[in-house]
Amino acid sequence: MLSKLMHEHSQNWNEYLYQIQFAVNNTFVRSIQNTPSKLLFGIDQIGEPTDYVRLYLQALNESENDQRNFDKIRQNAQENIRVGQLNNKAYYDSTKRPATQYSVGEYIMIKNVDTTPNICKKLLPKFKGPYKIDKVLPHDRYIVSDIEGHQVTQIPLNTVVAARDIKHWVKQY
Repeated sequence: MLSKLMHEHSQNWNEYLYQIQFAVNNTFVRSIQNTPSKLLFGIDQIGEPTDYVRLYLQALNESENDQRNFDKIRQNAQENIRVGQLNNKAYYDSTKRPATQYSVGEYIMIKNVDTTPNICKKLLPKFKGPYKIDKVLPHDRYIVSDIEGHQVTQIPLNTVVAARDIKHWVKQY
């Protein structure tokens, strides 16, 4: 928006900030079902008038209704935000499947994240292992270590891995 306003006068960008602030403060926000200036001041800012008849009619309408009830406006905004958050959470949760649960002692494979330069990553295996789960942590996290006698890497592995990066070594049917 700033680049559009200062297209011809590229040196004086700070002279256009008030127009951007006005636009941000007076743009209808769907989550609060109002404008930020209405929540803060109780009225929409006027700015530079271009339609005097419309402004006059709005002033008459607002004086009759007296819409400066801050508590009611802000309470409606809070309720709209809460409803929006619940809808967003429900939508997010509907697209995600629950994480697979693993138990202590199970053999697993973990996602192969190889950051070695000049290696073709297409040809690398997607998972490496086997490893075993030593401990179950909260939030679908697991402490994973090497199986005794079967160390995959030079350095023994003992790390925390998320459930999304794990799959069973041999799937139990």
